[in-house]
Amino acid sequence: MKERIIETVDGIQDIGSVQKYNLMQRETRDRGNIMEKVERLVKNGLVSGHALEIGPGPGYFGLEWLKVTDNSTLTGIEISQPMIVMAEENAAEYGLQNRVKYVHGDAKQMEFEDETFDLVISCFSLHEWEYPEAIIKETSRVLKKGGHFFSLDWRRDVDLNAISFIPNSVKDDKMREGLFRSIDASYHVDEIKQFFSITDNQLRLKVYAELIYGMYVIAQKV
Repeated sequence: MKERIIETVDGIQDIGSVQKYNLMQRETRDRGNIMEKVERLVKNGLVSGHALEIGPGPGYFGLEWLKVTDNSTLTGIEISQPMIVMAEENAAEYGLQNRVKYVHGDAKQMEFEDETFDLVISCFSLHEWEYPEAIIKETSRVLKKGGHFFSLDWRRDVDLNAISFIPNSVKDDKMREGLFRSIDASYHVDEIKQFFSITDNQLRLKVYAELIYGMYVIAQKV
């Protein structure tokens, strides 16, 4: 297993890169690939309540979840202010601006009260967490008892031959290079499971599922 190489802890800050990333994610959405991931939430019954999205980027994952759920609202915490602007524009385009709010902040130290959220979600954000234990501990704090944490991401031991179709679908050279950096920065199964065995958080792993391109986990606050 190759060692993890940290990609970034500051998110995407350059406006030009934000715009390119938004375009790439929009094309991904239009191909149905984001809804495919949202359906993993829906199939596991995570379909209502006040959700927190960590690292929403341009917002498509959370917005697609809101679109197919009822009695649901969303708060997104994002480290990149330019990305928040983009997410707000996309929320308005969806007509969901009254059900979602984006805040600038670092998930290691969230300014939310204890037990604020019914659900915490993260889609392709985990690999950017330099200190995942700290963020998972904060996630445990802000979740209501019985609430769930859902994370979907790459994993470092993914078979690159098996996912060769993914980089080929990314047109921009810089974005394609960034994709491989993200895989190198991601975690593998033993590391993921270790995050939820730490005694000072109350999250316990319920589901670990490997996908052709990565994995997803669901943990519950006990």
